[in-house]
Amino acid sequence: MTTTNGGGVDPPQRPEEEEDEEDAAAGSSCRVTATNGHHHQQQLVVSGELEGGGGGGREKEDDELKRKWAAIERLPTADRLRLSLLSSTRGGGSNGDVSEGGGGAASSELEVVDVRGLGAAERRAVVQRLVADVKHDHVRMLRKQRERMERVGVRPPTVEVRWRDVCVEAECQVVSGKPLPTLWNTALSRFSLLAAKLGFSHHQSKVQILEIVSGIIKPSRITLLLGPPGCGKTTLLKALTGRLNKSLKETGEIEYNGVKLDQFVPAKTSAYVSQYDLHVADMTVRETLDFSARFQGVGSRAEIMKEVIKKEKEAGITPDPDIDAYMKAISMEGLQRSMQTDYIMKIMGLDKCADVKVGNAMRRGISGGEMKRLTTGEMIVGPCKVLLMDEISTGLDSSTTFQIVSCLQQLAHISEYTILVSLLQPAPETYDLFDDIILMGEGKVVYHGPKNLIMTFFESCGFKCPERKGPADFLQEVLSKKDQQQYWSRSEQWYNFITVDQFCDKFKASQVGQSLAEDLSKLYEKSKANKNALSCSIYSLSKWHLLKACFDRELLLMKRNAFLHITKAVQLGLLAIITGTVFFRTHKNFDIVSANYYMGSLFYALILLMVNGIPELVMSISRLPVFYKHRDHYLYPGWAYAIPAFILKIPASLVAALSWTSISYYLIGYTPEAPRYFRQLLVLFLVHTGALSLYRCVGSYCQTIAVGPIAATMSLLVILLFGGFLIPRPPGASQAIISNDKIRICHGRDQEKSKDIKIGMRRMALPFTPLTISFRDVNYYVDTPPEMRKKGYMGRKLQLLRNITGAFQPGILSALMGVTGAGKTTLLDVLAGRKTGGVIEGDIRIGGYPKVQQTFSRISGYCEQNDVHSPQITVGESVAYSAWLRLPAEIDTKTRKEFVDEVLEIIELDEIRDALVGTPGLMLIKRGGELIYAGPLGQHSCKVIQYFQSIPGVPKIKDNYNPSTWMLEVTSTSMEAQLGVDFAQIYTGSSICKDKDELIKGFSMPPPGTSDLHFPTRFPQKFLEQFKACLWKQFLSHWRTPSYNLVRIVFMAFSSIIFGVLYWQQGNIRHINDQQGLFTILGCMYGITIFTGINNSQSAMPFVAVERSVMYRERFAGMYSPWAYSFAQVAMEIPYVLMLALLFMLIAYPTIGYAWTAAKFCWFFYTMFWTLLYFVYFGMLIVSITPNLQVASIYASSFYMTQHLLSGFVVPPSQIPKWWIWLYYISPMSWTLNLLFTTQFGFEDSSNILVFGETKPIAAFVRDYFGFHRELLPLSAIILAAYPVLFAILYGYSISRFNFQKR
Repeated sequence: MTTTNGGGVDPPQRPEEEEDEEDAAAGSSCRVTATNGHHHQQQLVVSGELEGGGGGGREKEDDELKRKWAAIERLPTADRLRLSLLSSTRGGGSNGDVSEGGGGAASSELEVVDVRGLGAAERRAVVQRLVADVKHDHVRMLRKQRERMERVGVRPPTVEVRWRDVCVEAECQVVSGKPLPTLWNTALSRFSLLAAKLGFSHHQSKVQILEIVSGIIKPSRITLLLGPPGCGKTTLLKALTGRLNKSLKETGEIEYNGVKLDQFVPAKTSAYVSQYDLHVADMTVRETLDFSARFQGVGSRAEIMKEVIKKEKEAGITPDPDIDAYMKAISMEGLQRSMQTDYIMKIMGLDKCADVKVGNAMRRGISGGEMKRLTTGEMIVGPCKVLLMDEISTGLDSSTTFQIVSCLQQLAHISEYTILVSLLQPAPETYDLFDDIILMGEGKVVYHGPKNLIMTFFESCGFKCPERKGPADFLQEVLSKKDQQQYWSRSEQWYNFITVDQFCDKFKASQVGQSLAEDLSKLYEKSKANKNALSCSIYSLSKWHLLKACFDRELLLMKRNAFLHITKAVQLGLLAIITGTVFFRTHKNFDIVSANYYMGSLFYALILLMVNGIPELVMSISRLPVFYKHRDHYLYPGWAYAIPAFILKIPASLVAALSWTSISYYLIGYTPEAPRYFRQLLVLFLVHTGALSLYRCVGSYCQTIAVGPIAATMSLLVILLFGGFLIPRPPGASQAIISNDKIRICHGRDQEKSKDIKIGMRRMALPFTPLTISFRDVNYYVDTPPEMRKKGYMGRKLQLLRNITGAFQPGILSALMGVTGAGKTTLLDVLAGRKTGGVIEGDIRIGGYPKVQQTFSRISGYCEQNDVHSPQITVGESVAYSAWLRLPAEIDTKTRKEFVDEVLEIIELDEIRDALVGTPGLMLIKRGGELIYAGPLGQHSCKVIQYFQSIPGVPKIKDNYNPSTWMLEVTSTSMEAQLGVDFAQIYTGSSICKDKDELIKGFSMPPPGTSDLHFPTRFPQKFLEQFKACLWKQFLSHWRTPSYNLVRIVFMAFSSIIFGVLYWQQGNIRHINDQQGLFTILGCMYGITIFTGINNSQSAMPFVAVERSVMYRERFAGMYSPWAYSFAQVAMEIPYVLMLALLFMLIAYPTIGYAWTAAKFCWFFYTMFWTLLYFVYFGMLIVSITPNLQVASIYASSFYMTQHLLSGFVVPPSQIPKWWIWLYYISPMSWTLNLLFTTQFGFEDSSNILVFGETKPIAAFVRDYFGFHRELLPLSAIILAAYPVLFAILYGYSISRFNFQKR
């Protein structure tokens, strides 16, 4: 190995493909050459003579370590920072095969290694030795690091965060009725913003989100942030990191170590973990963490390490080899792959899925719990010592949450981190890990102080937490008007509801509150602060390393999306062949008519290469949320993200231009001269490159998949209009909205209208038949992932469930438990019939009869882990819609409505029923899908506790410990290895299992006198009722999606105005004198129809894609026929398309100067309506037959360009070769132009124009040149109307037959 003491030299890296195969040979000697600044070679030779022999004792091994370490210490400081001693087995490499218990380095040979060049196996081996068992070894590892630093008097930098009188308020537009983003409310809000900028008054109100909030979080303490949803927790966390939305008004002071936020970079000093999981679906877990670690840099680690090794050398201290290697490895800046990644994956439990792609809702990837842990790990992998974490436990089991918070507690207590964690409902044992509590309600701080004093505070207020009640649940419920009374402990006094304001006043008067105020009044002693504690640089890497890292990331994603790029290249090649044969040179002459064909072919090539870049828009927009997250965390700037995206797409543009020019140039018959060929190649290459850049620019500005395609079409339209072919050259900010009622509630003026709490009311019960679900020997297999095959797994199938047997009985509430990845969701998916792939084995019975999915979906409700809902439907409407389609038809509307109201009240959603949903016994299973307990729970879980405690070696449960967390801990994989047992085998041989088997056998036989499930109809409601319900939902979704409908209405109005201005009165028959004038107005007809059509098709695709995911869930639930859904969605488009066609007719038709006769006006309106409709339906169809929007955009662009080429305008029908004429007749656009040209000019027998040197009636020219015959007008009208009908039917069929959701 060679290390260089120079600056700016990239560390040695191994390719990713080689890392899993590397096996560094451990020889008898290791030579490390270091070069100092004077270019003097100094060699360190560690030979076999220095190594301990086979029979040496501990003293000899220690001497060996000291001698080798002394050799390293003779090197310059820069080299000592990179070199360390690592153990390897004799005669072999460091392959990472270490024992569970770890072990020291002394029992193996020690090699001098450059930590920058450690391979994947070596990094994993070091981390495995340090943290073999996270529960026990992690704290030891942190203590070793701290002890090493304390021995030489080095303290890590610490940060104290305090805030005083922080207020955050939002300015909202007040609307009447529900504050929903309907088309009307959105338009009104935009006009109000415009009016405000012009100086006019508008009705607005300020809503307080945080109200005079003060507090302090100190290093070496971990603080829990509690409060009900909507109390301001997220806003507080964002305010503390300086990440609040610019539209919010913030006042107050926030300081880090006494320094205000504007005097340093808070986003680089603190790590904010969002509650939303935003990741690139095509990257693996390891890649996501590696890039995050690379961009976040090492912070002050390098400076600390320099100081440590300097003082160790002075004191003659020899550090632990593994600790030394780890601390040096995580101090190396710019490494492509960091040991810190392996460490974070280990403590977050992500090492099992390290090489699995993250995935998304439509693409199988890691589980929801693993996704949440990845979100946390992505931020804490960096060097920040302040961690502000928002709802990090969503989707995690209590045991995993406990493990993660335990690691965070250790980071706080040992490594002196400052940590504030927001959790919604932490288990008691997780709650006990925290030092301090911040309790919030209604944007105010109710309590902020030590955890051990909070119960005393509430007892002084008259409320006491009952035994076996989770303290976190109590703290949140005691603020609730519905739940507060049950905790009132002063029976001798009359209870009155205590508001949040009253609690706040009591807290300020308490000893804890006064102590907090006293701490805040004292100024922070800046002399104590470490100079490296706060970051004053925006980015952690140099500009060159930022750019290089972004290049590596973009190249990786291009490889992962190679299918899309190959598909686009193949598409271009096929279209080049079609175009070359359509414009085939054999029937071309050198005259003015042929010149038009050549111009048409060039025009088509330019438009084709521009349209070919539309998928880039979709891909760019889909990655924007992740980019914005990284940008806001200052991982990299926008230019570092944009430049690689531009440069790495240059080869794709070159391939596109080369494939098109090479195929079409000589087929069309351009001048066969090499310079002209290359000039055309250069022009087309630049056009394609410019188009990709244009769409990336449009996507970054519009930011949403609904608006982006519309803006892209608009830009393409402008380029088309002013490109010189259709028209020849002459010889935002958004604003929040709120209702008047909500304003009154927020300002406290509507409290007198609050209803009394109903206690003990009788609940409504709808009739039903109790049934038992039993299942025996259920197995589930999937194809082995490629990542596992690369690691040596030879099986073709991977088993996720193994012989699961059990039953769910009426009247018994069963809990399905297991650690993350155990197979809980998989089992429920199998039982519910939601799996779309894999092989299912076993017997599943309902009431003793074999399960039939169609009837089972009628009587079952599956609450899935992933929340998939229509984003523009309110909470109340979602429940009402489900009840409408799932309850039996015999239940009348009034009863159904009462039932919905009661359900909303029970699940405490009544207060937010008008809020939009928005845009994502006991059975115990162990990892691997094996059953380890299925039996009764017992009072206070006594029976399940007794069962596991009867197994030798299992630790007893502690007092007041959560039984579910204890069970998951004692049945973990590490505990199995420690005890040397298999819980699945123990359960199989137990009496409980045998009793359960006998019980299942009984459930497998139908009870006497019963019959199998049967319904006279497949769905609860008749088809017409299904259609009405789906139409109602579609109406609401369309009306509340301004990004879809309002934007396309604005686009149509803008396009109509543009066309009207550019073609002012050129459609008037009296202004057309020659063929150029006619071609110009025909080009206007062609341009406005095809581009408004493409716009409607592109804008419909993302809207349909969102609703499709919801439809998959609702279809599995048996709510409706897919045909009812598709017909409702199809029908809902009709009024909007009518509006668009009418808008064009009112603006563009008169300004362009078309004839004002009833017949021509009606024919034009008829043609525009059906044209826009089939484009919309085509967009819906293409989404239904493709897995995602990127692929849909590629296929759609092929359709658009085929329409463009064979519509009869670029190449008239008489000039289309006979082998392609069939494409002309099946092209919908050809029938659109047929109707438009014929109805406007096909009857003008009396108007003559000069055509290619001769005078002809316009009608004759249209007939002879384009082949449009007015006698066939009725047939053309029928065929045009048939296309949207055909596309709608195909859409309904595709939606009902295809399912691209992989589960």
